[in-house]
Amino acid sequence: MALYKIWASRVNNAEAAEFEGDLGQIWYDEATGNLRLYTGVPGGQIINGSGGGGNASLPLSNGTSNFNIATANGNATITVNGFSDTAVFGVNSLAIGGVFSTPKTINSNVQVAEAVNAVAISPLTVGELGNIFVPDDSTFTIFTPA
Repeated sequence: MALYKIWASRVNNAEAAEFEGDLGQIWYDEATGNLRLYTGVPGGQIINGSGGGGNASLPLSNGTSNFNIATANGNATITVNGFSDTAVFGVNSLAIGGVFSTPKTINSNVQVAEAVNAVAISPLTVGELGNIFVPDDSTFTIFTPA
């Protein structure tokens, strides 16, 4: 197993968004406060998520599954076992590439957000330790398939 030691030196007259370093090299973008990782793409990849733009992203990964926040559009995506965009979260939107499911039993407290329409799928049982709290400006519907 190998590791990389991080050392710093100033590179004058270089743009962080266009810089090409050694594969796996990390550098600091003084203008934005971002850390970037060189992945073979000019400008590398923002790894601390403090700003930026373009197609940079903040990935969290474990093997073939990952969670990614793209700074170009702000969407958050989940890839599971190599299947990209299994779920995509955007402003006021959620797209699921697969099956949507809800638990059959609620065993803990569930709080519906303010000013939303929430849904669960029947059959649904609320256990002894479970409660569903619905604010006055929200609705909660249990959908019963035909």
